[in-house]
Amino acid sequence: MITVGINEDVLLKKVELNDKNTLSFVFEEAGNKDKPANPFDILNSEEVVETSSGLTVNLFQPNAPDKADFTEERKVDMVTNDVNSIKSILVHFLKGWMTSEQVKGRIMPFTGVPIDATNYNQQILKPDILAAIQKNMATTFIQIITPLLSEAKPFRLLLIRQSTDKHWPTFRKRYIEENPFWESMEIPKEASKLKFTADEKGKKLNDPTVTVKKDAVDKPIDQAPVTAANVFGS
Repeated sequence: MITVGINEDVLLKKVELNDKNTLSFVFEEAGNKDKPANPFDILNSEEVVETSSGLTVNLFQPNAPDKADFTEERKVDMVTNDVNSIKSILVHFLKGWMTSEQVKGRIMPFTGVPIDATNYNQQILKPDILAAIQKNMATTFIQIITPLLSEAKPFRLLLIRQSTDKHWPTFRKRYIEENPFWESMEIPKEASKLKFTADEKGKKLNDPTVTVKKDAVDKPIDQAPVTAANVFGS
């Protein structure tokens, strides 16, 4: 099962962009195409979906925070970090098939988007601009990587928890160059560069333990006696 932790022999099967502008990465365990889905995670997930043979991790479109007490400068910084994180993740994946020089300049957020240095602070907070940026990066990435996926290339994949309270696996989004989250299986395990950072360990983002909502466990369920009337109606 592909989950939080360092997963061995993983394949990236496909990457898709849906009508909500969510970019989905579909992973599969190499040589294990018939593994059944985990029904708990299917029904309980928000950002990760178990499939019949693996895992789907989603990158959602960035959105400007709507908190009134945030300054515009803070909102701009937050959105900038979100866009940069997505770009970094896409570039990180492409470097598994291409050299750094070949990847350079391929994923450009603002290509064809009406935004530049003079209007950046005003434009970057607009939903339609963020939608265009996401679609631009995602579409370009899919066009580049899809032909490359025809060659099965098993790799190690490090996934962290979404948060201390949410167990769904996701990609780390910061300092990816220094702390990669995937690498070829051709690299011997003893030479692997994949590891959890001290910060991730401190926040228990390396813990795959499923989080069950307290209300779901503690709250009693009022259940009427089973009778023909309340099952089939009177």
